[in-house]
Amino acid sequence: MATVTLELLKAVNGQLPCICAKCGKKASTQSELRLFYKRTRLYLLSQRKIYATKLLTLKLPFCEAHKAIWFWKRAYVIAAGFAFLLGYLVSKKIKKQSREFLGTDGSAVHTILYCGGFFVFIGLLILLRTTFIRTGIITDTHIDLKGVAKEFAGACASKRSAETSSGQR
Repeated sequence: MATVTLELLKAVNGQLPCICAKCGKKASTQSELRLFYKRTRLYLLSQRKIYATKLLTLKLPFCEAHKAIWFWKRAYVIAAGFAFLLGYLVSKKIKKQSREFLGTDGSAVHTILYCGGFFVFIGLLILLRTTFIRTGIITDTHIDLKGVAKEFAGACASKRSAETSSGQR
């Protein structure tokens, strides 16, 4: 996977090469990614820093197989949270029932289920971090995307170099 720096205006308007950002094949559709990011620092009268956030909508090209990538990313985050919560709730219930029926506290089962939910949560978050497209540095003019296909990064770089050599900006 590669990292590419895009002009923010072109990413927002969808003026990117028709190559899937995930796999590098020919793109058939554009998917929108909405994200909030810290834009600028503001200093109030009390000399405290606050950050103004901005909503940004990127239009990235994807093939048919990857057009729902943002949906699946959100679904994995929600599933990871539910796995953690479910492991905790089931372990609490088992701990309570084992105390009533067996006369033991059931702490071993509680710990195993709780840790199991936690490790599923961490595993899904690592999967997201390593396999999905994510943003890097966002400025007023450029955005870095990490985890894109090498073909997409190369096409963006060649398009940018062709525009700069012809005098366009």
